Amino acid sequence: MKKLLGFRFVPLTIGLGLLTVMLMVQAAKFPLLNKLEWIAYDLKVNATLPDQNNINPNIVIVDIDEKSLREEGRWPWPRNKIARLVDQLFKQGAIVVAFDVMFSEPEINAAEKVIRQIDPASPYNKTLVKSIEKIKPRLDNDTILAKSFENHDVILGYVFHHRTGDNIGTLPDPIKIKTTLPENLAVLTLQGYTSNLQKLQNNAFSGGFFTVFPDADGIIRRAPLILRYGDEIYPSLALETVRTYYVVDNIEIKTERFDNLDIIEHIGLGNYNIPTDAYARINVPYFGGPKTFQYIPATDVINNKTDFSLKNKIVLVGSSTEGIYDMRSTPVHTVYPGVEIQASIVAGILEQNFRFEPSWKDGADFLVTLVGGLVTVIALPFIGPVLILPVLIIIGGMLVLFNVWLWTNQALILSIAFPLLTVFLIGIFNIAYGFVKESAGRRQLKSIFGQYIPPELVEKMSSSLADYSFEGESREMTVLFADIRNFTSISESLTATELKNMLNQFFTPMTRIIFENKGTIDKYVGDMIMAFWGAPLEDKHHAKNAIKTALQMLQEVEKLKPKFEKAGLPEINIGIGLNTGFMNVGDMGSNYRRAYTVLGDTVNLASRLEGLTKFYGVNLVVGENTKNAVDDYVYRQLDFVQVKGKKEAVHVYEPVRLKTEATQELWTEIYDHENAMKLYLERTWDEAEQAFKNLKEQHPQRVLYSVYLERITNLRSMQLPENWNGAYERRSK
Repeated sequence: MKKLLGFRFVPLTIGLGLLTVMLMVQAAKFPLLNKLEWIAYDLKVNATLPDQNNINPNIVIVDIDEKSLREEGRWPWPRNKIARLVDQLFKQGAIVVAFDVMFSEPEINAAEKVIRQIDPASPYNKTLVKSIEKIKPRLDNDTILAKSFENHDVILGYVFHHRTGDNIGTLPDPIKIKTTLPENLAVLTLQGYTSNLQKLQNNAFSGGFFTVFPDADGIIRRAPLILRYGDEIYPSLALETVRTYYVVDNIEIKTERFDNLDIIEHIGLGNYNIPTDAYARINVPYFGGPKTFQYIPATDVINNKTDFSLKNKIVLVGSSTEGIYDMRSTPVHTVYPGVEIQASIVAGILEQNFRFEPSWKDGADFLVTLVGGLVTVIALPFIGPVLILPVLIIIGGMLVLFNVWLWTNQALILSIAFPLLTVFLIGIFNIAYGFVKESAGRRQLKSIFGQYIPPELVEKMSSSLADYSFEGESREMTVLFADIRNFTSISESLTATELKNMLNQFFTPMTRIIFENKGTIDKYVGDMIMAFWGAPLEDKHHAKNAIKTALQMLQEVEKLKPKFEKAGLPEINIGIGLNTGFMNVGDMGSNYRRAYTVLGDTVNLASRLEGLTKFYGVNLVVGENTKNAVDDYVYRQLDFVQVKGKKEAVHVYEPVRLKTEATQELWTEIYDHENAMKLYLERTWDEAEQAFKNLKEQHPQRVLYSVYLERITNLRSMQLPENWNGAYERRSK
């Protein structure tokens, strides 16, 4: 016995040492461990998705989809159209309607738009203005929408964020709680919010946030049910929807004292207990990939064309269209509608179908790793190298079966990746040690494995897979968004055939120009073209080629105008936004439809830049990175602007023309413009105003100078902070 143990002393000792190190690593909670557990978690989610026939039939998603955008026009829709949608939903029997979209900015009254265009100096016009003023209340779409909420259970969505004091809109009332909460409640606290217009929120039944926090890998696995803002507790959109559905007046928050904190155990909703983690977060109970729930196009509801009954249904209104940018990455799909995340949480609460991480999870994880590791350390030295792999598979399989049993039968989430890693690391060591021992040192571990898998072949296969892979990656690229202005009005003036022919005549030369300049077409969405440079083929001059493309597209539009006029088609103008930076590129989608596309903040900003073209009265807007990458052009600085969805302001520019083609008149205007901007930033309002007036007189067609003259008038009366840097917040998209 002593001899036997002596022979196994080395693998036993080293195995125990490896186990000790792994337990220390587990206790330290290194970020790599999270990534491993996230992978295992995602595999379990996808492996245990419920039968599609068991999806809760009481939950319906009204989808602002591509069909709805084609038939009803580009988003955002007029508020009176949203009001028709609300009226139809309740007319068709919906009990609760929750919006996964916000209405944070007032809609300009159509009568107000007309009044602004009328010359008030004319006596006739004064009478006309009075007449228009009389009908102005009937054209107040915000009021129309607010009235549609009256006497209905409408839940409006909003978001919390970390920006202190950067609040928009009106928050709903906080949720009522049965008991007094402890002072040290461990609940997530945020500093600011973006909510809905006051008149809309006041007329709605209540509201709930749809703020979610992705894990470090960008995937949404958990979502908070409650958040704290100030001294109050607010519910999520899903929680508030179910509370309204069940007509529950208040909730119960059960806590447990842990050190100096009161951690949350579960949230009580009537007769239901919702298990949460210590910070009131639940693991989103995904039921399947995108569109697992019943989806109905919003346009069908508006026009009463749906055959699906909404009687006694919970309806969530949102969008599955990538162009509206409410897509999230989830364990079940990389591009997943945000509204369906809320639907999944609602279904989970209704069906009490939640898996949760218990408060004692860390201790249980440590114990599982210890037991699994000890069994492996003790068992493997006493068997031959050939049997180690089967034994490892058995031990690992038992750990997996136990973990899956807890997952499926007890709804408990415990770690599995790290215990498996520990077992297999100990196993690999024993395999290596066993082969080295049996070969008496004649070969190294590498040569032993080389007998079975030639290294050259492995390297060749790996290289081949990399060459043909469409896996996502991050690259510095340039992305372009181009959009036809006033497309809704144009489309309304044409038949479907005429509109199709017009778009074909527009898209064909635009696509040709993009291809000629090494660009990749991402997609066409209605009247919008999205393209990028730098993938799949690398392009060192992606920014330069993108600007060249944009200017050629604008020239081509001018050539198309007389052709369209001759053909009896409306005149078209386009706005283009360009941005350069790192973005994710790869083959994304489902088993039925995939697309090679780009995602990321750089892409979102490019879309916002395109939206700024009309505001500044220009056809092309580029970001600062694009400008800095290409020095061949004369640029006109447009603004230092904080676009919607961005925390920081960005410099935006208009590429005017190549420096080699610039005239002395253009250089003079650019110089005068830069001087006016300098005076503006120095807050010398009189000099700045005069400088912009001079520019406006010399170039009356330039909308930009009118923008700054109006802005200077507003800023004169404002108390600006000492560190004011000229940043302008643009809240519209």
